[in-house]
Amino acid sequence: FLVLAPVKIGQGVTVGLKATIMGGVEIGDYAKILPNSAVLPKTKIPAGETWGGVPAVKLDLIDHQRAQRRSQRVLRSRNRKETSESAISDAKDSGHSKKNQA
Repeated sequence: FLVLAPVKIGQGVTVGLKATIMGGVEIGDYAKILPNSAVLPKTKIPAGETWGGVPAVKLDLIDHQRAQRRSQRVLRSRNRKETSESAISDAKDSGHSKKNQA
């Protein structure tokens, strides 16, 4: 539904890239809205809190840090897997070329 109402944003608020803030929202001073979050109509975010997600909910700093570490581990494991698959592929390719030369 569409809510036509002013949005109140306090001093020093950080709004992440592509975050959506709908009508009637009030964001307190120095609060943070994480990227790609959707703050639903008439939501009141107290000063200094961090919110994120779709729909946006309050996140504890510990939860946010834990999620960042988890995503970094996933990226590292993907990079290792891609590197090892590439090495296996290279080894197979060099093995085939030797057979073809003989």
